[in-house]
Amino acid sequence: MSAEISRVDAVHLRRCVELASQALENGDAPFGSVLVDSDGHELAAAMNRESSDGDPTAHPEFSLVQWAIAHLTSEQRAASTVYTSGEHCPMCAAAHGWAGLGRVVAAASSAQLAEWRASWGLSAGAVRPLLFSDIAPHVDVIAPVAPFDAEMREVHRRASARAEGERRDDISPARGRRLAPHPPTLGGMADTYFKPGDEVSTPQGRGAVIDVRPTPSGRWIFGVEDDGGVVGYFTSRALRLAEG
Repeated sequence: MSAEISRVDAVHLRRCVELASQALENGDAPFGSVLVDSDGHELAAAMNRESSDGDPTAHPEFSLVQWAIAHLTSEQRAASTVYTSGEHCPMCAAAHGWAGLGRVVAAASSAQLAEWRASWGLSAGAVRPLLFSDIAPHVDVIAPVAPFDAEMREVHRRASARAEGERRDDISPARGRRLAPHPPTLGGMADTYFKPGDEVSTPQGRGAVIDVRPTPSGRWIFGVEDDGGVVGYFTSRALRLAEG
């Protein structure tokens, strides 16, 4: 059941959906969050950067916890609100609780995200989804919130399609994999270029490059498929050619 929210809440949730969409365009998982003070003013914002930074803990909620600890008093943290595109994972919920941050307003709940992923045939994440209240019971949590949950479902659907390589790329008859039609070149790019078929090591393991695409920020992201058929997207900084 969707929760009732104020007009101020709606403004900040809209921002979170936009940040999540931008994270997806950057090649990262579609999550975005903002930290707001007791007067409703935005203090800080963050997007998921797991692929961009090669760091599986680079969640926006965790980034906001670190910012709040560095810049706010304990009283200011307690009076703040964290708005986010999706309910915190256990890691971020625990960090939120330890930092003494205030309430949470999430567009989509963790239960919704788990249900969506299952309906699209995606594997469960590395960490079991838990209710925020089971981890930090003193924090007030509002989730999900319509219509933002439906909007986030569509964003995650696009992320799922990207992960499965469902786009209009050329397909290699020999391997059945989607490949970039030709090696891309962008003037002034400093990124290392990995071509389709390269065996690479990622923060999650080893796989083969099957897709290459530019981002709006002017960088390349590389789709890497592991032995289990799971596709992840990474920047060149997160990859290196596999040895042996």
